[in-house]
Formats: sequence, C-alpha cells, structure tokens
Amino acid sequence: MYKRQLEKEGAASKYANLEKMLEDRLSFKLQSTRGTVNGESFLFARFTVRPMQLALDRLFKISIVLMLFFVMLVMCLSLTFKSFKLVFQKPKGMLAGAFLQWAVMPLVAGDPTDTREAPTGRIRNARKLLTTAALIMSVMLIGSSLVTTLLVSGEPSALRILAELV
Repeated sequence: MYKRQLEKEGAASKYANLEKMLEDRLSFKLQSTRGTVNGESFLFARFTVRPMQLALDRLFKISIVLMLFFVMLVMCLSLTFKSFKLVFQKPKGMLAGAFLQWAVMPLVAGDPTDTREAPTGRIRNARKLLTTAALIMSVMLIGSSLVTTLLVSGEPSALRILAELV
C-alpha cells in the first residue's frame, strides 16, 4: 500500500485529476481518503492497483534500447587499432569535442522555472543551439559544394587544383 499526502483540506488540489493526467502513461487506480493529522484535515491517496507502464510504452522503451545496442555494437565492430592510433596522433578533434561537451553545454541558459527534476527550458535552449549549428553547417556545406562545382567546371587546371584543396 502506497500513501501520499495530497493537500490540506479546502486547498485547490493539483492532484485532483491525477488519473486523467497520467492515463496515457501509466495504468493505476487511486483511492482518496480524508484524514486528520494534528488537528489539520488532509486528503490522502492510496494506490489500489500497483502502477504499471502501458504495454506499448514498455515495448517502445525495450525496442529503443535494443536498437541503440545494435548501432553501438556495429560501430564498435568497425573500429580498428588504426582508428585509435589516429585519435592519439591527431587529438585536436577529440579534445575539441570533449571541451564543447563539458564546458559549453552546461552554459546553455535555462528558464527561471527550471528545476533539477524538470529542466525543460535548458533542453529547449540546447535544441535551439544544436538546430542553429546544424543550419549553419548545412548552409556552409551547400555553399562550399556550389563553389567547388563552379571551380571544377572551369577550364584552367589551376582552378581544378584549387577546388581539390577546398
């Protein structure tokens, strides 16, 4: 039996529609009772049926884990000692990625309403940062492709050599 104090008597309940709010995520039944503690009246809730995830939700979570495992396994099998040797010979890319992950990403601003349990503003702003970076990279890639195409289609061989360097 699980008990949870919901509210003081007469206060506006944020848990009043708990079953309705979570019906698409969990399967459970609540029974509410009123009780008095130290002279104050409270509303308590008790789970009459243990909360369970919906079957489709469980299946989705398991399939995501299995797909991630498969992708990581395939990537691991494609690595060779030469790959690791290259990282240690030219570590700038790895160091830049580690720096950006550990130093820049925590600086993404959140909303004043963010909590440790629900950092929705920080997640939204991180998405905005990554989307902007992807858009800039896409524009740069298309631009460099156009410049390269124009240079390669030119007649002089010097332009073709320049295109190889781009």
